[in-house]
Amino acid sequence: MRELGIPSVTESIIQDYSDKIGNETLKRYLFKVRSISTSARTGENVREAFKYLAIQIIAHERYLEKIRTI
Repeated sequence: MRELGIPSVTESIIQDYSDKIGNETLKRYLFKVRSISTSARTGENVREAFKYLAIQIIAHERYLEKIRTI
């Protein structure tokens, strides 16, 4: 979209929103999220984004299992 001159959201807006959501989800669900810029067209960072998400889900599930046994 950038190459076509279509206005997009700035990186600082994305980072601010990501920080806000990350802090809210950490407080509420004990689960940290972050933004990762990806491209469906080129595949850039798509694998990394899914890998990060999978790692966070597994870590969160392990944490929940641990606190359930206490």
